[in-house]
Amino acid sequence: MANLYQISKDLYFLVDIIAESGGEMTEDQEKRYDELFKQLDTKAEGCAHVHQNISSEIKALKDEIDRLKAKKTVMENGLKRFMTRIKETMEINGLDSLEAGIHEFKICKNGGKLPIEIDDESKIPQQFKKEVTETVIDKTLILEELTSGGTVKGVVLLERGTHLRFK
Repeated sequence: MANLYQISKDLYFLVDIIAESGGEMTEDQEKRYDELFKQLDTKAEGCAHVHQNISSEIKALKDEIDRLKAKKTVMENGLKRFMTRIKETMEINGLDSLEAGIHEFKICKNGGKLPIEIDDESKIPQQFKKEVTETVIDKTLILEELTSGGTVKGVVLLERGTHLRFK
């Protein structure tokens, strides 16, 4: 059996010949036309099976990724709680460091900028405030203008794309 591209090419060639002869099909052309559509139907069914198999595998992989992400999150949270308990125990007992066999725990100050907390923004002097302006393009409004027959400089209305739906 021919591949999908060859079937398509043969159909296109046959339809072109039929169109050149005024749209009338000979008996041989009609048989060939039916034969090509049967081949196309068989190929399409095979493609549908491949699509279903790959889609099932993708779903299984997605489910496994989600399961592993959830497991990772649980383990990370458990490790954070574990380290927090050790740090709290050391702080309660006034320890800056703790030797545990070949390992050592130390409580260190964080680096970087000193943190600040703003209690009331209205009390902050003007010299510490910065005005931020943001311009946003309203695509919905532009689309309404274009679909009602208007024009907008710098914008082109494109044709709607296509997709293949599989059921």
